[in-house]
Amino acid sequence: MINNKIIPNGSFSYDGYENGLIGFAENMQLLCEDTWELIAHQFEGYADAHDLGWRGEYWGKLMRSGSMVYMYSKNEKLYDVLCKYVKKLLKTGGEREAITSYSPLTEFNGWDMWSRKYVLLGFYYFSLICKDEELKKEITACMKKQLDYIISKIGENGIDITETSDFWQGVNSSSILEPAVKLYFMTDEKKYLDFAKYIVERGAAKEFNLFEYALEDKMNPCEYPVTKGYEMMSCFEGLIEYYRATGIEKYKTAAIKFADRIINSEITIIGAAGCKHECFNHSSVMQFNPEYNGLMQETCVTVTWMKLCAKLYSLTGDIKYIQQIERSSYNAMHGAVNTEGRTCNPKATFDFEYFKDVYAIYTSRRTHINGGGQAFDSYSPVMLGERGCAVGGFRPMEDNTKYSGCCIVISGAGLALPMIYSAVSFDNAAVFNFYMNGSGELNINGQNIGFEIETKYPADGAVKITLKDSFSGEIRLRIPEFSLNTRVVCGGKEYSPNAGEYFTVSGDWKKGDVILLDIDMNPRVIDSGADYFAVMYGPLVLARDARISKVGEPVKMKNLTAEIKKIDSGSINCRCLFDVKVGDSSFKMMDYASAGKTWNEASAFEAWIRKEMI
Repeated sequence: MINNKIIPNGSFSYDGYENGLIGFAENMQLLCEDTWELIAHQFEGYADAHDLGWRGEYWGKLMRSGSMVYMYSKNEKLYDVLCKYVKKLLKTGGEREAITSYSPLTEFNGWDMWSRKYVLLGFYYFSLICKDEELKKEITACMKKQLDYIISKIGENGIDITETSDFWQGVNSSSILEPAVKLYFMTDEKKYLDFAKYIVERGAAKEFNLFEYALEDKMNPCEYPVTKGYEMMSCFEGLIEYYRATGIEKYKTAAIKFADRIINSEITIIGAAGCKHECFNHSSVMQFNPEYNGLMQETCVTVTWMKLCAKLYSLTGDIKYIQQIERSSYNAMHGAVNTEGRTCNPKATFDFEYFKDVYAIYTSRRTHINGGGQAFDSYSPVMLGERGCAVGGFRPMEDNTKYSGCCIVISGAGLALPMIYSAVSFDNAAVFNFYMNGSGELNINGQNIGFEIETKYPADGAVKITLKDSFSGEIRLRIPEFSLNTRVVCGGKEYSPNAGEYFTVSGDWKKGDVILLDIDMNPRVIDSGADYFAVMYGPLVLARDARISKVGEPVKMKNLTAEIKKIDSGSINCRCLFDVKVGDSSFKMMDYASAGKTWNEASAFEAWIRKEMI
């Protein structure tokens, strides 16, 4: 087995903006037992049998989100809720050897395998935090029962896995690769690795080999026969695990090449992908097309991209994956959090008209969030538009009186991931990736090393790290790729590290030692190369919002120089506010994640602004 190069093993207690979002996810979703009851109940009546829907994925996604949030927060009330609904699901299914929302007559169709995958992943992630050894054994036994049944029906002597779904050439079904390998790691039983091998060698798709396409590296993902970004990336999450189990180098190479293609062709300015629903479509270019504005940047895709980057970072230690996570987190992910409790935009589109009625019924009954809205949004536009104009992954439940959605239940994982990876240990090094105000502790060679961070990042670039314990070894500081003139002061010396690299200082560190880091936030104008420009401050994408500026009007300019000054936000509800002057035009901008948060025309907003060169 190939071990991860980096394994997060820190304990953190931050008190800033990011920590507040974690608390919001806990209080407004993860601790709400009515939500858990609704989602767990879907396995009792085969709710998806009639339309081959994907409701069965929700429990596993929510359990993974809750488990990852707990890894950071250590909220024991959350643990108790998670434990309760793991035990509830362990009792689900009766004599059937499957926890699924599909009936025996409709199983292995549509999204059945995809949903079973998430049930297995939900159990797996809880097992990572489970304190009860007997419960762990029950979880493992249940996972074995579920996958054993699947293996008895699917494979070289059974149903072709790509024939178990009419969607996306079966790529959604093939993503069960990840929990298959995870169960092999948990049990050391070769049959699970053999099943994973079957999926890998089958190529995960009906008419082409997804992994060989990536290895050949001749085209971008949007040119593949299947372009469903979320499901494709999920298969590569599994391929990375298969590489860890087998050491077959070409699979690691394939995953890296695939991710590189996504970075170069799909990632938009806010760190997300997909400008037409959740499909790859050369989003780095299509992000400037207003035609797709209502269906841009699905939150499920954002979270899965962050997770894929985290797996590759753990495997390689390559800083570029942390840079990707940072951009996605501060912009697309935080932008999808519905802290204001807004309901969907009146102009929102639904796959079927009756979904709108279901949504109206359910939101009218929700009182734990102001306004009745869900905790997370489905899409994050970057062109002139409004939030909440489309609903992704929506499924009515409970006799069409209640609902949930894929983006709603997966988002907690996206909030938790940067917290978990904020600082990691590698050999004898303490590695700082994300700078958040608060304290933490890393285990380095069996010794717990405490630290305190004082910072307002990304509102400004000043960071102070104070060590609370002595140790001998390396400290590595991530220098963001935008920070062209970084200053580091420690041990009475001043350094000017390179952007986009780790800066390493070795020594015998004493309790009370201080490291000062001054990150160059480098306010800058980003040229689309066509008719638009954008403005960034450090990792933050800025946006014009109708509450503070005129939107939709082009900006006349002779060149792409700008004056950008951060100002006090006062009564305006945003994380950061800026005065911006480009050419002869002056206007205010806020951080993208805060923009558009009325979910209607009152806060129409734009990250890409039309330009007129004169």
